[in-house]
Amino acid sequence: MPEEKQPTRAKRPQFPEQYYQDPMGLDRYVVQEKILFEWRAPSKIERKHQGTKRLYLTLIIFFCILVAVLLGEFVVALVFTVMSGLYFLLMTSKPLFLNCSITTLGVKVGEKYYFWSDVSQFWFEDRGESRVLYLRVVFPQLQKVRLIIHPSDEEEIQTKLGTYLLYKKPQQTTSEKLWRQLTEKLPIDLEFLQL
Repeated sequence: MPEEKQPTRAKRPQFPEQYYQDPMGLDRYVVQEKILFEWRAPSKIERKHQGTKRLYLTLIIFFCILVAVLLGEFVVALVFTVMSGLYFLLMTSKPLFLNCSITTLGVKVGEKYYFWSDVSQFWFEDRGESRVLYLRVVFPQLQKVRLIIHPSDEEEIQTKLGTYLLYKKPQQTTSEKLWRQLTEKLPIDLEFLQL
């Protein structure tokens, strides 16, 4: 009896996309993740500082430390010294670069996900000389995520995010407006202190 040839099975396609497991750890299902857009963003907004502003700030801090020492308030002088050292350290440090991507699951910054169900809206603003994308995260706590983008990528990012989120800037309260005016005048970026 002649041997029958077994039909050869076609090779299954290889999926280059990453797979994502259930965030609740229940492993009930596996969702295929697809990257829609990705970019590298600096971790902080760089501001250009003029030499005269830096000199004036140094003189003011030195004067405050001198007055505190002359009044015998050594703890206050120590606080001014530590704060000025921290300020100059932050101003001279280079930003880290984060890998950001928009995926079918949400926005991924580094290894952290902001899932579509946890984010309510997005908008763009100018901060200093940078263009910034804001995400309003509502779960597990209300917060704003700030990502620096290249201005030429704004339209592409708006198209990809607009599929999943509302494109609208939320109304600012009076305290938020005052805080914004204050932080724009200061030579350091203090926006991370605001909710």
